[in-house]
Amino acid sequence: MDPETKHADSPSSSETAINKEGVTEPQNEPATAGIPIERRTPKNAPGPPPDGGLEAWLQVVGAFSIMVATWGLVNTYGVYQTYYQTVMLTSNSASSISWIGSLQACLLFIGGLVSGPLFDAGYFRAELIVGLFLICFGMFMTSLCTSYWQVILAQGVCVGLGMGLTFLPTAGLLAQYFQKRRAFALGIGGTGSPIGGIIFPIIFSRLEPSIGFGWATRVIAFIVLGLSVLPIIFMRPRIPPTGRVRSVVDNTAWTDLGFMSYAVGISVTFLVLYTAFFYLQVFTELNGIWSAEFPLIQLRS
Repeated sequence: MDPETKHADSPSSSETAINKEGVTEPQNEPATAGIPIERRTPKNAPGPPPDGGLEAWLQVVGAFSIMVATWGLVNTYGVYQTYYQTVMLTSNSASSISWIGSLQACLLFIGGLVSGPLFDAGYFRAELIVGLFLICFGMFMTSLCTSYWQVILAQGVCVGLGMGLTFLPTAGLLAQYFQKRRAFALGIGGTGSPIGGIIFPIIFSRLEPSIGFGWATRVIAFIVLGLSVLPIIFMRPRIPPTGRVRSVVDNTAWTDLGFMSYAVGISVTFLVLYTAFFYLQVFTELNGIWSAEFPLIQLRS
C-alpha cells in the first residue's frame, strides 16, 4: 500500500485524536451541537403562541360569534319547546318535541368525531363555511316548517350538523394563538353562549305574538347570518396542517385514567343537564308561575 492510499484510509488528524490511553476521540462536533434546541427550528416554523396581538384577539371575536351561533341557539331551544308544545305541535308529546333540541346538542358533540380530524388535516376553513351555512340554512328552513318531521330535519339535524362542524375546531384554533392566556381567551369566546341564550329567547318571545313564528325565527337567523361574517373574515389557522386525516379513535385515550374519568363524568352530566333547559319555560307557563312575556330561560342562561 502506497503512502497516499494509507493516508486516505486513515482518519483525518483534524477529525480524531488518540488520547493517552490509546482511545480515539472525535475533535470536531456537529455545527449545531452548541445551539439550543429551540434555535434549531426551521425558519418556517410557526413558533410559540403569541398570547395576544390583533390577529390573536380577532380569533376570539370569531369564536364569540360561533358560540352565539352554536350553544346560544341550543340554550334558546326552551322557548321553541314551549311554542311547539302549546301552539304548533300540540298533537305531539312533550318528550317527542324535546328530541328536536336534543338532536342539536347531540350532533354538536358527535360532529367532533369528524370535524376534529379534519381540522388537524387543514380543512378548518371548509368546515367553518359549510358549518355556518348549515346553521343559517337550517334556521331559515325552520321558519317555514309546519309539521314535526320538518322541524326535526331543519332545526334538529341541519342546524345540529352545522354546529358539529364549527364548535370543536373553534376551540382548537384558539389553542394555536394562546398558551399562558388560553383559559382567559376561551372564557371570553365562550361568553357568546350565555349571551345568545339571553338575547334570542327575548327576541322570539317579543316578536312571535306580533309578526308570527316564521318571521321571529327569521330575525334570529338573520342575526346568526350577520355574526357568521366575522369568523369567516378573521379566523385563520396559525399552524400548518399535518396534511393527513388522523384516526377517529385514539386508542391511547382509553388508558388515561384522568381523561376517562372526565369523559364519564361529563357524559352523565349531559344526560340530565338540558332537561331543565327545555322544560322549565313551558312548565312555569302552563302552571301560571311565570309570564311568557319575560322568558324564564334567560335567567337560567
